[in-house]
Formats: sequence, structure tokens, C-alpha cells
Amino acid sequence: MEGAEDVAMLKQIVHFEARGEDEKGQILVVNVIRNRLNSPRFPDILKDVIYAPGAFAPTTRPDFGTAIPTALTAEAVNKALNGVDYSQGATYFHSLSGITPEVWHERAVSDGRLKQLFDHGNHRFYIDA
Repeated sequence: MEGAEDVAMLKQIVHFEARGEDEKGQILVVNVIRNRLNSPRFPDILKDVIYAPGAFAPTTRPDFGTAIPTALTAEAVNKALNGVDYSQGATYFHSLSGITPEVWHERAVSDGRLKQLFDHGNHRFYIDA
């Protein structure tokens, strides 16, 4: 999964999902995507993981794929692809700015389907329970 097209796609999704986060926060987005690729519960092709319905909202934006990621984003993606992993196995994350008990991730935690792992920056990370 490390062809030029895949790396460019990762930079785009990190740009939109973690813009404004520190390097660790951006690395975590790549970690989650890679964890999904390694899980039997998700597709094993990067494009299929990123564009899965409901998976990553930025893919529905008309400007997705046209943004110019920052040098920080490029470096974070490279570090994650070279093995830096802070994720503790997380396969989901959600922005903290909209978390309420009604957010599906929080309902899934209370239902026992997901386990909340940690918060970093403006995101909360989860794994299947």
C-alpha cells in the first residue's frame, strides 16, 4: 500500500481529517487507516477503506483530492508508513467537537460494540470491543 497514488490519497485524507492537529494527531489518522487495512472487518484496499460509505466524510467534499497538504502532513504520513504507530490498535476516531451521547461512536461504547481508547488533540479513538 505504498505506491505514489496511495501516499497521495493518505496525505489528502490526513489533510482534511487532522488539519490543525500536531504531528502525532496526523500520524494517528494514518494508523487508524492502516489498522483497518489489516483487519478482516474492513476492505484490504486503501481506496476502498477511505471511500467506504460513511467512513471518512471529507471524501464527499468537492475539493477532496485537490488540496495541497502541508509539509507537516507529508512528514506525518511518511513517519506512519515507516512504522510510527501511536494507535493502540484503534480502527475508529471521531472529532471531539461534536461528541454527544447521540454520536454513533458513543452509542457503540455504551452498547459494548466499541471500546474507547484515548483522546488526542481534537479526536477520540476507539477499537472494536
